[in-house]
Amino acid sequence: MGRPILYDTTHFVSRLPVGTPAGIDRIDLEYGRHFALGHPDFAGGLHLGFVSPRVVGRGRVRRLVARLGERWREDFSPDADPAFTAARDWILGRGAGDRIVERAMPLPQALRLRAEQAVTGSIVDPFRRVPADAIYIATAQYGMEHPYFYRWLAKRRDVRAVFVAHDLIPVDYPEFFKAGKLDRFAHVPRTMARFGAGVIVSSQAVKERLGAHFAGLGRRDLPIHVEPFPPPVAFGAPVEPDADLAGLPYFVVCGTIEPRKNHLLLLHAWASALERGAAMPRLLVVGRRGWENEQVVDMLERSRRLGGHVLEVGGMSTPGLRHLLAHSSGLLMPSYAEGYGLPVVEALALKVPVIASDIPVFAEVSQGCATLIHPTDGRGWLEAILALADHASPAAQAARAAAARYRAPGWAAYFASVDGFLKSL
Repeated sequence: MGRPILYDTTHFVSRLPVGTPAGIDRIDLEYGRHFALGHPDFAGGLHLGFVSPRVVGRGRVRRLVARLGERWREDFSPDADPAFTAARDWILGRGAGDRIVERAMPLPQALRLRAEQAVTGSIVDPFRRVPADAIYIATAQYGMEHPYFYRWLAKRRDVRAVFVAHDLIPVDYPEFFKAGKLDRFAHVPRTMARFGAGVIVSSQAVKERLGAHFAGLGRRDLPIHVEPFPPPVAFGAPVEPDADLAGLPYFVVCGTIEPRKNHLLLLHAWASALERGAAMPRLLVVGRRGWENEQVVDMLERSRRLGGHVLEVGGMSTPGLRHLLAHSSGLLMPSYAEGYGLPVVEALALKVPVIASDIPVFAEVSQGCATLIHPTDGRGWLEAILALADHASPAAQAARAAAARYRAPGWAAYFASVDGFLKSL
Protein backbone atom coordinates (compact mmCIF):
# COMPACT_ATOMS: atom_id res chain seq x y z
CA MET A 1 0.00 0.00 0.00
CA GLY A 2 1.18 3.49 -0.83
CA ARG A 3 0.13 6.96 0.23
CA PRO A 4 -3.63 7.53 0.43
CA ILE A 5 -4.93 9.22 -2.73
CA LEU A 6 -7.61 11.91 -2.77
CA TYR A 7 -9.14 12.77 -6.13
CA ASP A 8 -10.55 16.28 -6.69
CA THR A 9 -14.26 15.98 -7.53
CA THR A 10 -14.98 19.72 -7.84
CA HIS A 11 -14.89 19.77 -11.63
CA PHE A 12 -16.88 16.52 -11.77
CA VAL A 13 -19.72 18.02 -9.79
CA SER A 14 -19.77 21.18 -11.89
CA ARG A 15 -20.26 19.07 -15.04
CA LEU A 16 -23.24 17.02 -13.85
CA PRO A 17 -25.79 18.95 -15.96
CA VAL A 18 -23.69 18.66 -19.15
CA GLY A 19 -25.17 16.29 -21.72
CA THR A 20 -22.26 15.90 -24.15
CA PRO A 21 -18.80 15.70 -22.54
CA ALA A 22 -15.88 17.78 -23.81
CA GLY A 23 -12.41 16.29 -24.16
CA ILE A 24 -11.35 17.47 -20.71
CA ASP A 25 -14.51 15.88 -19.25
CA ARG A 26 -13.63 12.50 -20.73
CA ILE A 27 -10.11 12.70 -19.32
CA ASP A 28 -11.46 13.68 -15.91
CA LEU A 29 -13.84 10.72 -16.02
CA GLU A 30 -11.07 8.27 -16.90
CA TYR A 31 -9.04 9.56 -13.94
CA GLY A 32 -12.08 9.20 -11.69
CA ARG A 33 -12.64 5.63 -12.84
CA HIS A 34 -9.01 4.72 -12.36
CA PHE A 35 -8.77 5.97 -8.80
CA ALA A 36 -12.32 5.48 -7.48
CA LEU A 37 -13.18 2.11 -9.00
CA GLY A 38 -10.46 -0.15 -7.67
CA HIS A 39 -7.22 1.70 -6.95
CA PRO A 40 -5.79 0.16 -3.74
CA ASP A 41 -4.71 3.55 -2.35
CA PHE A 42 -7.90 5.47 -3.09
CA ALA A 43 -9.05 7.25 0.09
CA GLY A 44 -11.87 9.43 -1.22
CA GLY A 45 -12.60 12.69 -2.97
CA LEU A 46 -11.90 16.30 -2.21
CA HIS A 47 -14.29 19.15 -2.93
CA LEU A 48 -12.74 22.61 -2.85
CA GLY A 49 -14.29 25.27 -0.60
CA PHE A 50 -13.73 28.94 0.18
CA VAL A 51 -12.34 28.25 3.65
CA SER A 52 -11.14 24.67 3.47
CA PRO A 53 -11.66 21.60 1.32
CA ARG A 54 -14.32 19.03 2.13
CA VAL A 55 -13.49 15.36 2.05
CA VAL A 56 -15.97 13.16 0.16
CA GLY A 57 -16.29 9.52 1.16
CA ARG A 58 -15.17 6.79 -1.21
CA GLY A 59 -18.70 5.48 -1.73
CA ARG A 60 -20.02 8.90 -2.72
CA VAL A 61 -17.18 9.41 -5.21
CA ARG A 62 -17.83 6.00 -6.73
CA ARG A 63 -21.52 6.82 -7.12
CA LEU A 64 -20.62 10.14 -8.74
CA VAL A 65 -18.24 8.44 -11.19
CA ALA A 66 -20.90 5.86 -12.02
CA ARG A 67 -23.51 8.61 -12.43
CA LEU A 68 -21.39 10.53 -14.90
CA GLY A 69 -20.31 7.36 -16.66
CA GLU A 70 -23.94 6.49 -17.26
CA ARG A 71 -24.85 10.03 -18.28
CA TRP A 72 -21.91 10.29 -20.66
CA ARG A 73 -22.04 6.69 -21.90
CA GLU A 74 -20.56 6.36 -25.36
CA ASP A 75 -21.43 2.80 -26.32
CA PHE A 76 -24.81 3.47 -27.94
CA SER A 77 -25.67 3.48 -31.64
CA PRO A 78 -25.02 6.82 -33.37
CA ASP A 79 -28.53 6.55 -34.84
CA ALA A 80 -29.82 7.51 -31.38
CA ASP A 81 -28.21 10.95 -31.78
CA PRO A 82 -30.45 13.36 -33.76
CA ALA A 83 -27.45 15.61 -34.51
CA PHE A 84 -25.69 12.66 -36.14
CA THR A 85 -28.66 11.61 -38.28
CA ALA A 86 -29.25 15.19 -39.44
CA ALA A 87 -25.55 15.66 -40.30
CA ARG A 88 -25.38 12.32 -42.11
CA ASP A 89 -28.48 13.21 -44.15
CA TRP A 90 -26.86 16.52 -45.08
CA ILE A 91 -23.66 14.82 -46.25
CA LEU A 92 -25.78 12.48 -48.37
CA GLY A 93 -27.63 15.44 -49.88
CA ARG A 94 -30.89 14.73 -48.09
CA GLY A 95 -30.90 17.75 -45.76
CA ALA A 96 -31.29 21.47 -46.24
CA GLY A 97 -28.14 22.30 -44.32
CA ASP A 98 -29.51 24.44 -41.52
CA ARG A 99 -27.31 24.79 -38.46
CA ILE A 100 -27.67 21.77 -36.16
CA VAL A 101 -27.51 22.45 -32.43
CA GLU A 102 -27.71 20.29 -29.37
CA ARG A 103 -31.25 19.80 -28.15
CA ALA A 104 -32.03 21.68 -24.96
CA MET A 105 -32.45 19.46 -21.92
CA PRO A 106 -36.07 19.27 -20.69
CA LEU A 107 -36.52 21.69 -17.78
CA PRO A 108 -37.53 19.06 -15.16
CA GLN A 109 -34.44 16.99 -15.95
CA ALA A 110 -32.21 20.05 -15.88
CA LEU A 111 -33.60 21.15 -12.50
CA ARG A 112 -33.15 17.65 -11.08
CA LEU A 113 -29.51 17.54 -12.19
CA ARG A 114 -28.88 21.02 -10.78
CA ALA A 115 -30.31 19.84 -7.47
CA GLU A 116 -28.16 16.71 -7.60
CA GLN A 117 -25.16 18.90 -8.36
CA ALA A 118 -25.82 21.00 -5.27
CA VAL A 119 -26.35 17.96 -3.05
CA THR A 120 -23.27 16.13 -4.32
CA GLY A 121 -21.14 19.17 -3.68
CA SER A 122 -22.44 19.95 -0.21
CA ILE A 123 -23.20 16.75 1.70
CA VAL A 124 -19.95 15.51 3.17
CA ASP A 125 -18.82 14.07 6.47
CA PRO A 126 -18.02 17.19 8.53
CA PHE A 127 -15.77 15.16 10.82
CA ARG A 128 -13.67 13.58 8.07
CA ARG A 129 -10.23 15.14 7.63
CA VAL A 130 -7.67 14.96 4.87
CA PRO A 131 -5.61 11.86 5.77
CA ALA A 132 -1.98 12.27 6.72
CA ASP A 133 0.68 11.98 4.01
CA ALA A 134 -1.95 11.92 1.27
CA ILE A 135 -1.51 12.55 -2.43
CA TYR A 136 -4.08 15.03 -3.71
CA ILE A 137 -4.60 14.98 -7.49
CA ALA A 138 -6.52 17.56 -9.55
CA THR A 139 -6.95 17.03 -13.29
CA ALA A 140 -8.97 19.89 -14.77
CA GLN A 141 -7.14 23.09 -13.73
CA TYR A 142 -10.49 23.91 -12.14
CA GLY A 143 -10.49 26.99 -9.91
CA MET A 144 -6.72 27.44 -10.11
CA GLU A 145 -7.15 31.04 -11.20
CA HIS A 146 -8.33 31.58 -7.61
CA PRO A 147 -5.38 30.57 -5.39
CA TYR A 148 -7.38 30.88 -2.17
CA PHE A 149 -9.03 27.52 -2.94
CA TYR A 150 -5.60 25.91 -2.50
CA ARG A 151 -4.28 27.81 0.52
CA TRP A 152 -5.07 24.83 2.75
CA LEU A 153 -2.10 23.06 1.17
CA ALA A 154 0.26 25.57 2.80
CA LYS A 155 -0.94 24.31 6.20
CA ARG A 156 -0.70 20.65 5.23
CA ARG A 157 2.89 20.17 4.15
CA ASP A 158 2.43 16.42 4.49
CA VAL A 159 0.00 16.41 1.53
CA ARG A 160 1.58 16.12 -1.91
CA ALA A 161 -0.45 18.00 -4.52
CA VAL A 162 -0.26 16.78 -8.12
CA PHE A 163 -1.81 18.81 -10.92
CA VAL A 164 -2.65 17.75 -14.47
CA ALA A 165 -1.73 20.75 -16.64
CA HIS A 166 -3.08 21.13 -20.16
CA ASP A 167 -1.38 24.22 -21.59
CA LEU A 168 -0.27 27.82 -21.09
CA ILE A 169 -2.05 29.13 -24.18
CA PRO A 170 -3.80 32.11 -22.51
CA VAL A 171 -0.39 33.26 -21.23
CA ASP A 172 1.39 32.79 -24.55
CA TYR A 173 -1.46 33.92 -26.83
CA PRO A 174 -3.70 36.37 -24.95
CA GLU A 175 -4.90 37.79 -28.29
CA PHE A 176 -7.05 34.68 -28.77
CA PHE A 177 -9.06 35.22 -25.58
CA LYS A 178 -11.42 37.68 -24.01
CA ALA A 179 -9.92 40.74 -22.34
CA GLY A 180 -8.89 39.97 -18.78
CA LYS A 181 -8.38 36.25 -19.38
CA LEU A 182 -4.60 36.61 -19.10
CA ASP A 183 -4.85 38.34 -15.71
CA ARG A 184 -6.97 35.49 -14.36
CA PHE A 185 -5.16 32.60 -16.03
CA ALA A 186 -1.73 33.81 -14.92
CA HIS A 187 -2.65 32.55 -11.45
CA VAL A 188 -2.95 28.96 -12.74
CA PRO A 189 0.77 28.21 -13.21
CA ARG A 190 1.50 30.26 -10.09
CA THR A 191 -0.85 28.07 -8.09
CA MET A 192 0.87 24.96 -9.43
CA ALA A 193 4.31 26.37 -8.67
CA ARG A 194 3.36 27.48 -5.17
CA PHE A 195 1.53 24.38 -3.98
CA GLY A 196 2.52 21.57 -6.37
CA ALA A 197 4.69 18.55 -5.63
CA GLY A 198 4.38 17.30 -9.20
CA VAL A 199 2.73 18.09 -12.53
CA ILE A 200 1.46 15.73 -15.23
CA VAL A 201 1.29 16.95 -18.85
CA SER A 202 0.36 15.30 -22.14
CA SER A 203 3.15 16.53 -24.40
CA GLN A 204 6.83 17.38 -24.36
CA ALA A 205 5.94 20.77 -25.86
CA VAL A 206 3.86 21.65 -22.80
CA LYS A 207 6.54 20.30 -20.46
CA GLU A 208 9.17 22.56 -21.99
CA ARG A 209 6.93 25.61 -21.83
CA LEU A 210 5.80 24.93 -18.26
CA GLY A 211 9.33 24.15 -17.16
CA ALA A 212 10.54 27.55 -18.38
CA HIS A 213 7.61 29.24 -16.66
CA PHE A 214 8.17 27.40 -13.37
CA ALA A 215 11.87 28.33 -13.50
CA GLY A 216 10.85 31.98 -13.64
CA LEU A 217 8.73 31.38 -10.56
CA GLY A 218 11.60 29.79 -8.65
CA ARG A 219 10.42 26.17 -9.05
CA ARG A 220 13.02 24.50 -11.25
CA ASP A 221 12.71 21.57 -8.87
CA LEU A 222 9.03 20.87 -9.67
CA PRO A 223 8.85 17.43 -11.36
CA ILE A 224 6.93 17.38 -14.66
CA HIS A 225 5.85 14.00 -16.00
CA VAL A 226 4.91 13.61 -19.70
CA GLU A 227 2.30 11.02 -20.63
CA PRO A 228 0.26 11.42 -23.87
CA PHE A 229 -3.50 11.18 -23.49
CA PRO A 230 -5.04 8.13 -25.17
CA PRO A 231 -8.15 8.67 -27.30
CA PRO A 232 -11.52 8.01 -25.63
CA VAL A 233 -12.24 4.30 -25.27
CA ALA A 234 -15.06 4.60 -27.83
CA PHE A 235 -12.56 5.48 -30.57
CA GLY A 236 -10.89 2.11 -30.21
CA ALA A 237 -14.09 0.15 -30.94
CA PRO A 238 -14.88 -1.09 -34.47
CA VAL A 239 -16.91 1.31 -36.62
CA GLU A 240 -19.96 -0.05 -38.40
CA PRO A 241 -19.36 0.16 -42.18
CA ASP A 242 -21.51 2.75 -43.94
CA ALA A 243 -21.65 2.06 -47.68
CA ASP A 244 -23.54 5.29 -48.35
CA LEU A 245 -20.86 7.50 -46.76
CA ALA A 246 -17.83 5.53 -47.92
CA GLY A 247 -15.92 7.42 -50.58
CA LEU A 248 -17.94 10.65 -50.34
CA PRO A 249 -15.74 13.76 -50.31
CA TYR A 250 -16.26 15.48 -46.98
CA PHE A 251 -14.00 16.70 -44.17
CA VAL A 252 -14.47 17.26 -40.45
CA VAL A 253 -13.09 20.04 -38.26
CA CYS A 254 -13.72 19.48 -34.56
CA GLY A 255 -13.36 21.90 -31.65
CA THR A 256 -14.85 24.92 -29.94
CA ILE A 257 -15.41 27.78 -32.37
CA GLU A 258 -12.91 30.30 -31.02
CA PRO A 259 -10.04 32.28 -32.57
CA ARG A 260 -7.04 30.00 -32.02
CA LYS A 261 -8.82 27.08 -33.71
CA ASN A 262 -8.47 29.06 -36.96
CA HIS A 263 -11.80 28.13 -38.56
CA LEU A 264 -11.51 31.27 -40.69
CA LEU A 265 -8.68 29.75 -42.73
CA LEU A 266 -10.93 26.87 -43.79
CA LEU A 267 -14.00 28.99 -44.44
CA HIS A 268 -12.04 31.42 -46.59
CA ALA A 269 -10.43 28.53 -48.48
CA TRP A 270 -13.85 27.05 -49.22
CA ALA A 271 -15.37 30.42 -50.13
CA SER A 272 -12.56 31.48 -52.47
CA ALA A 273 -12.50 28.10 -54.25
CA LEU A 274 -16.28 28.09 -54.70
CA GLU A 275 -16.17 31.63 -56.06
CA ARG A 276 -13.74 30.40 -58.73
CA GLY A 277 -16.14 27.60 -59.61
CA ALA A 278 -14.09 24.79 -58.09
CA ALA A 279 -15.83 21.58 -57.08
CA MET A 280 -15.38 21.52 -53.31
CA PRO A 281 -16.02 18.69 -50.86
CA ARG A 282 -18.37 19.28 -47.96
CA LEU A 283 -17.12 20.51 -44.59
CA LEU A 284 -18.62 19.51 -41.25
CA VAL A 285 -17.85 22.02 -38.47
CA VAL A 286 -18.38 20.12 -35.19
CA GLY A 287 -18.24 22.06 -31.93
CA ARG A 288 -19.95 24.56 -29.70
CA ARG A 289 -19.60 28.29 -30.21
CA GLY A 290 -17.02 29.86 -27.94
CA TRP A 291 -15.80 33.45 -27.79
CA GLU A 292 -14.48 36.22 -30.05
CA ASN A 293 -15.88 34.35 -33.05
CA GLU A 294 -18.05 36.96 -34.76
CA GLN A 295 -16.39 36.65 -38.17
CA VAL A 296 -16.69 32.87 -38.20
CA VAL A 297 -20.32 32.98 -37.10
CA ASP A 298 -21.11 35.62 -39.75
CA MET A 299 -19.68 33.40 -42.47
CA LEU A 300 -21.45 30.30 -41.16
CA GLU A 301 -24.81 32.04 -40.92
CA ARG A 302 -24.78 34.50 -43.83
CA SER A 303 -22.33 33.43 -46.53
CA ARG A 304 -24.20 32.46 -49.70
CA ARG A 305 -21.06 30.95 -51.19
CA LEU A 306 -20.75 28.46 -48.35
CA GLY A 307 -24.40 27.44 -48.40
CA GLY A 308 -24.75 23.73 -49.12
CA HIS A 309 -21.03 23.11 -48.63
CA VAL A 310 -20.45 23.86 -44.93
CA LEU A 311 -22.57 22.68 -42.00
CA GLU A 312 -22.16 23.65 -38.33
CA VAL A 313 -23.07 21.01 -35.76
CA GLY A 314 -23.12 21.60 -32.00
CA GLY A 315 -23.38 18.93 -29.32
CA MET A 316 -22.80 15.82 -31.42
CA SER A 317 -22.30 12.62 -29.43
CA THR A 318 -19.03 10.72 -29.46
CA PRO A 319 -20.57 7.73 -31.32
CA GLY A 320 -21.95 10.11 -33.95
CA LEU A 321 -18.67 11.97 -34.37
CA ARG A 322 -16.68 8.73 -34.50
CA HIS A 323 -18.90 7.32 -37.26
CA LEU A 324 -18.77 10.44 -39.44
CA LEU A 325 -15.05 10.94 -38.87
CA ALA A 326 -14.24 7.31 -39.69
CA HIS A 327 -15.85 7.60 -43.14
CA SER A 328 -14.59 11.10 -43.95
CA SER A 329 -11.83 12.21 -46.29
CA GLY A 330 -9.95 13.48 -43.25
CA LEU A 331 -9.79 15.61 -40.13
CA LEU A 332 -8.72 19.24 -40.47
CA MET A 333 -6.98 20.91 -37.50
CA PRO A 334 -5.60 24.35 -38.47
CA SER A 335 -5.07 25.60 -34.88
CA TYR A 336 -2.55 28.30 -34.10
CA ALA A 337 -1.81 26.75 -30.71
CA GLU A 338 -2.73 23.61 -28.76
CA GLY A 339 -1.61 21.86 -25.61
CA TYR A 340 -2.28 18.45 -27.12
CA GLY A 341 -4.96 18.28 -29.83
CA LEU A 342 -7.14 15.33 -28.85
CA PRO A 343 -9.07 15.30 -32.19
CA VAL A 344 -5.79 14.55 -34.00
CA VAL A 345 -5.27 11.49 -31.79
CA GLU A 346 -8.91 10.46 -32.18
CA ALA A 347 -8.78 10.64 -35.97
CA LEU A 348 -5.47 8.81 -36.29
CA ALA A 349 -6.74 6.11 -33.91
CA LEU A 350 -9.49 5.53 -36.51
CA LYS A 351 -6.83 5.44 -39.28
CA VAL A 352 -8.30 8.61 -40.79
CA PRO A 353 -5.98 11.08 -42.59
CA VAL A 354 -5.19 14.30 -40.73
CA ILE A 355 -4.18 17.70 -42.07
CA ALA A 356 -3.00 19.82 -39.16
CA SER A 357 -1.01 22.94 -38.41
CA ASP A 358 2.73 22.71 -38.55
CA ILE A 359 3.23 23.40 -34.85
CA PRO A 360 5.53 21.43 -32.50
CA VAL A 361 2.79 19.73 -30.49
CA PHE A 362 1.11 18.27 -33.60
CA ALA A 363 4.43 17.03 -34.95
CA GLU A 364 4.89 15.29 -31.59
CA VAL A 365 1.47 13.74 -30.95
CA SER A 366 0.81 12.68 -34.57
CA GLN A 367 3.96 10.49 -34.57
CA GLY A 368 4.77 11.78 -38.05
CA CYS A 369 1.53 10.33 -39.44
CA ALA A 370 -0.24 13.60 -40.32
CA THR A 371 0.18 16.19 -43.08
CA LEU A 372 1.42 19.39 -41.41
CA ILE A 373 0.97 22.82 -43.03
CA HIS A 374 1.57 26.30 -41.61
CA PRO A 375 -1.68 27.72 -40.16
CA THR A 376 -1.53 30.79 -42.42
CA ASP A 377 -0.78 28.95 -45.68
CA GLY A 378 -4.28 29.06 -47.19
CA ARG A 379 -3.15 27.87 -50.61
CA GLY A 380 -1.25 24.95 -49.12
CA TRP A 381 -4.28 23.90 -47.10
CA LEU A 382 -6.59 24.10 -50.11
CA GLU A 383 -4.23 22.03 -52.27
CA ALA A 384 -3.91 19.36 -49.58
CA ILE A 385 -7.68 19.24 -49.04
CA LEU A 386 -8.41 18.84 -52.74
CA ALA A 387 -5.73 16.14 -53.01
CA LEU A 388 -7.41 14.06 -50.28
CA ALA A 389 -10.98 14.65 -51.44
CA ASP A 390 -10.62 11.86 -54.01
CA HIS A 391 -10.25 8.74 -51.88
CA ALA A 392 -8.74 6.83 -54.81
CA SER A 393 -6.01 9.37 -55.52
CA PRO A 394 -2.35 8.55 -54.74
CA ALA A 395 -2.26 11.41 -52.22
CA ALA A 396 -5.30 10.07 -50.35
CA GLN A 397 -3.94 6.52 -50.36
CA ALA A 398 -0.58 7.74 -49.04
CA ALA A 399 -2.33 9.74 -46.30
CA ARG A 400 -4.35 6.70 -45.24
CA ALA A 401 -1.24 4.55 -45.21
CA ALA A 402 0.44 7.13 -42.96
CA ALA A 403 -2.56 7.18 -40.60
CA ALA A 404 -2.48 3.36 -40.45
CA ARG A 405 1.05 3.55 -39.03
CA TYR A 406 -0.14 5.51 -36.00
CA ARG A 407 -0.10 3.65 -32.68
CA ALA A 408 -2.52 5.11 -30.17
CA PRO A 409 -1.54 5.16 -26.50
CA GLY A 410 -3.76 3.07 -24.21
CA TRP A 411 -5.31 3.87 -20.85
CA ALA A 412 -3.80 0.88 -19.02
CA ALA A 413 -0.25 1.91 -19.94
CA TYR A 414 -1.11 5.57 -19.31
CA PHE A 415 -2.19 4.99 -15.73
CA ALA A 416 0.62 2.53 -15.04
CA SER A 417 2.99 5.38 -15.87
CA VAL A 418 1.00 7.90 -13.82
CA ASP A 419 0.93 5.57 -10.81
CA GLY A 420 4.67 5.14 -11.09
CA PHE A 421 5.13 8.91 -11.09
CA LEU A 422 2.92 9.30 -8.01
CA LYS A 423 4.94 6.69 -6.13
CA SER A 424 8.13 8.58 -6.95
CA LEU A 425 7.04 11.75 -5.18
